[in-house]
Amino acid sequence: MPFINFTNVATMLLTLVVFLLALVLSKETKKSGIIATMLSVFLIILVCHAVELGTISNITEEMHYAMTRSILVDFVFIFLSFISYLWMDEIQAKVENAANKAIAIEEGNAVAHYLLGKARKGQNDDLMTIAHLTKAITLKDDFIEARLLRAEALLNLKQYKEMMEDIDAVLAQNPEEETAMLLRGKVKESNGQGEEAEEDYKLVTEI
Repeated sequence: MPFINFTNVATMLLTLVVFLLALVLSKETKKSGIIATMLSVFLIILVCHAVELGTISNITEEMHYAMTRSILVDFVFIFLSFISYLWMDEIQAKVENAANKAIAIEEGNAVAHYLLGKARKGQNDDLMTIAHLTKAITLKDDFIEARLLRAEALLNLKQYKEMMEDIDAVLAQNPEEETAMLLRGKVKESNGQGEEAEEDYKLVTEI
């Protein structure tokens, strides 16, 4: 049988559930990268199935049926993933265009800069994400959401010192901000402070 057998009902349902969860998560976070990852996974599965079909000698009729059906399902999921990616990419573009229009109308609009930074974050463009969020924070110093999002982008770039400045600023406003505690724990973990990181993670579960 194929290493992933889509003639098995349980396997088919599980894959469909995972795909739908990825789609919902992508829509909620407005990150097309999540669906792009799913597309890559299905392409890899297709290649593996094709290699299996081409290399197995003395293949039985039952296995040939399972392989060809699985490859057909691969193409269906690849098509769905591609369409979903284009859809999410369009949503990201609309968010970015709306933010750009808001900035064009009112340069001092902190929320517009935040939305543009969020759109760039969805495109995994950490440098532009930081640039727009920095503008938002300059306009509105107590903008917690912008500081948290900038901290995430700084974490990706391993700029821990600057990241901690945002985290400290957020916790000064709200000492029980869970996302800030989690990010602080990640910094400590990256710095080899495992026990201190565990304390932050425990604090989040206790809130």
